[in-house]
Amino acid sequence: MIVKDEEEQLPRSLTSVAGIASEIIVVDTGSTDRSAAIAREFGASVYDHEWGDDFSKARNQALDVASGDWILMLDADEELAPECLPLLSESLCRSDAFAYALHFVNYYGQLTEYLSFTDSCCRLFRNLPNLRYSGKIHEDIVPSLLKRHLTPIPSRITIRHYGYLENRVRQKRKPQRNAALLAKAIAETPGDSRLQYALGTEYLHAEQYSEAMGVFLPLLKSLEPSCGFYPDLLLKTALLLRVQRSNDEALRLVKEGLRLLPDFTDLWDLLGDLSVIVSEQQIIVLVALLSRQILQAVPADRPQSFGPVHDRMDESLGHLIPSRLVQQSEQLRDRTRNGCAAHALPFGCHSPAAVNIPGQTHGSCGRSCRKACSGAVQPAGNSISG
Repeated sequence: MIVKDEEEQLPRSLTSVAGIASEIIVVDTGSTDRSAAIAREFGASVYDHEWGDDFSKARNQALDVASGDWILMLDADEELAPECLPLLSESLCRSDAFAYALHFVNYYGQLTEYLSFTDSCCRLFRNLPNLRYSGKIHEDIVPSLLKRHLTPIPSRITIRHYGYLENRVRQKRKPQRNAALLAKAIAETPGDSRLQYALGTEYLHAEQYSEAMGVFLPLLKSLEPSCGFYPDLLLKTALLLRVQRSNDEALRLVKEGLRLLPDFTDLWDLLGDLSVIVSEQQIIVLVALLSRQILQAVPADRPQSFGPVHDRMDESLGHLIPSRLVQQSEQLRDRTRNGCAAHALPFGCHSPAAVNIPGQTHGSCGRSCRKACSGAVQPAGNSISG
């Protein structure tokens, strides 16, 4: 792993691999806290790295000194799920496997809410000669694997990632840091759509919604649906439209997305939410018009004996119903805004799904998190560099 000032996160991450890794390699890019000391307490070999705004260089330094048969690459704010150790052991013993795309559960928002979404990333691979990370930011080992005609195998080995929790994002200032690095990278390779998508996502994290939409909409029109991150781009764009209360436009985009991607379950989920919101808005308008028509139908010169009844009608229709409609509108607005914030997904998701930890609920979502695997034994037969 590569670290900088991660003394709060390191113990959890290193504990998760301490019993299975034959060696632990930590590349420190300039910590001023106890990160290096903590790593050494766990038996890690610590190497200094002069930071040069290039994540791949730091990753590759770790690869250069790794001696294990397999390499598991982690960040300090991640941990290996202990219930997945049997699957890890089984995976390392496959003679036909050279790399795995691991299952990530990314927690975000407030710690009390404990929301999460899932994606996948290649972090477990054989220690083959000349395998190198590429990309100054959002670095990736897959291009190097593909040059060898090796494709990562999808796996349910689970990594828990805490880096998108609100306090963590605020502390590390990731959106600001990443946006600056991405702008520099885009200037060097202006035609790289993946970097443009990443920049839009950083704007999304920073709640700069207009800037994010300014990146996403043109990019969505320029990409083919076969592009690897097209589904995530479409989903994020629809969610942004929802944040901006353009629900009809969001609904149109989701329906078009489902025509192209009928198996994308998150779009079906969003379709249901948007259909309810649009229907409620239409009902609210209809009831408001109906209440006005009822009030207009009551004669202004009504008999005195009718007064108390009409007064109550004025109170119930002329005051109570409009107040209720205003309240419903506000609740609908708040639920829409909160729902969008809850579904705003960080960069790199391949099959995002907003979920909750078991026993928790969030708003009206009612989703529940599914465990990736179960059991707990220590893998054997292979050495792992972590």
